[in-house]
Amino acid sequence: MDRLALETEIESDMKPIRILFAALLLLTTTVPLMGQDRNILNVPSELSMATAMSIGARWNPSHRQVANDRGPAAWSLRNALANFLPSVSVNGGFNFRGSGTQNFGTTEFRSAATRGSSYGISVNWSLDANTLVQPGLQRAQLQATDASILGSEITVGSNIAQQYLVVLQARDEVDLARVQLIRNDEAVRLADAIRAVGQGTLLDVRQAQVLKGRSEVRLLQEQQDVLVEKLRLFELMGVSGRHLLKTVILTDSFPVVRLDFDLDELLGMAHSENPQLNALRSREVSAGWGVTSAKVNWYPRIMASIGWSGFTQALANISDVDAQVAGVAAGLAGGFSSCQELNARDTFLNSLGGNFTSANPSCTGFDFTSDIEAAIRASATPSLTNFTNNPFSFRLGVSIPIFSNFSRPLQVSRAHAQQEDARESVRAMELRLETDVSQAFYQMDTNFQTIEIQERNRIAAREALRLATEQYRLGSVGYISLQDAQVAAQQGEFDYIQALYAFHRSIAALESSVGRRLR
Repeated sequence: MDRLALETEIESDMKPIRILFAALLLLTTTVPLMGQDRNILNVPSELSMATAMSIGARWNPSHRQVANDRGPAAWSLRNALANFLPSVSVNGGFNFRGSGTQNFGTTEFRSAATRGSSYGISVNWSLDANTLVQPGLQRAQLQATDASILGSEITVGSNIAQQYLVVLQARDEVDLARVQLIRNDEAVRLADAIRAVGQGTLLDVRQAQVLKGRSEVRLLQEQQDVLVEKLRLFELMGVSGRHLLKTVILTDSFPVVRLDFDLDELLGMAHSENPQLNALRSREVSAGWGVTSAKVNWYPRIMASIGWSGFTQALANISDVDAQVAGVAAGLAGGFSSCQELNARDTFLNSLGGNFTSANPSCTGFDFTSDIEAAIRASATPSLTNFTNNPFSFRLGVSIPIFSNFSRPLQVSRAHAQQEDARESVRAMELRLETDVSQAFYQMDTNFQTIEIQERNRIAAREALRLATEQYRLGSVGYISLQDAQVAAQQGEFDYIQALYAFHRSIAALESSVGRRLR
């Protein structure tokens, strides 16, 4: 019964622990699933381009890698400012040494087992010209990091905008493929009807059926392209899109309107607002601070330090403590005996006519009391926190660099080279922006005019298809003419879609080069 009661009590004590373990296991298994679903929940079912860009700015992995650089850059600035303050360090330790013997020449010494502890507090402070320069350097690097993060966000947004347009174009091409399938289906029925009245041939019917089959394949391919391009869009946004293909639809539509900006105005905006150019300018400023930091290494350095420390040491074995107590007791007893012998000698000499006065006639002070024993044991085994303090220390010094094997001129030369490289990078970026903005502007203007031309071609191709269909129905032309008209109409629709989205993509490229939204 006792064993059963004990097992029941143990089982009762273990029950809360098992419940806690199960809860932790459930939490660790559900948290990853919540992390996987989080990206899905962040995407609305009706997705605009602005929302897609906002999600990409938060979740795109490449952009997040760039954004992660801000934390170290900010702490580098804090560290540079904190270098004006002294550094403080605290140390402590515990030591133990076993008993044994040590030989020094022919003499043998026995050491008792000891234990001890120690502490130390040190305050160190230094100041040099580089410490004065570092805040400016780190602040410039932080600004450059912020500009790089903004540039990365603009780049991600531009890529998402381009891919958003690609998805819309793929979706329109699906609609075009459906229209063409309907046309080819009507052509098959028309060829069958004309053959039924004896005006057409079986060859016309078969050709119409072949074109319908090709349009069915084309529709399947275009539908697949929409899925693939949407997956690429979700990838740029930084979310898992496998579960979003059927539920998320793109809602934005863009009017065909020429931007009300001239080229000089766009170039001016690009030179002042482009984040990549601003990032390079910040890097140039940071490189200038790097030159200053390299130059000030010639200046002297002031150093100061103060410190406190202490230690304890105690016997580790009780037998050694007892031996020390016994030694003190024996020493007092021996002192008492020596005192009595001296008093006896003085008494004998005085009896012979001497004049000796005893310093301790009653031989007091040699009693081994319990208080003495307690004091010996307390001093032999002190607490590990009962420290014996060492003297306070202070140091002040000045270090003046004289010759460092040309390391400082080397650092200055490298810093100057980095500054020149940064300056040339800014100039190269300015030239590239001028080319990119001009190219995107000219391309936008060309695509706008192309849309007008393709619109006229599309209308003409539709009219030609209508006329060819009527003439084929009346028997005025053969099926080849109808087939040519169908191909021309399909190509006209396709060319119009290509020109339309080429225009929108050129605006997106222009916005990316300028560094801001233009519509």
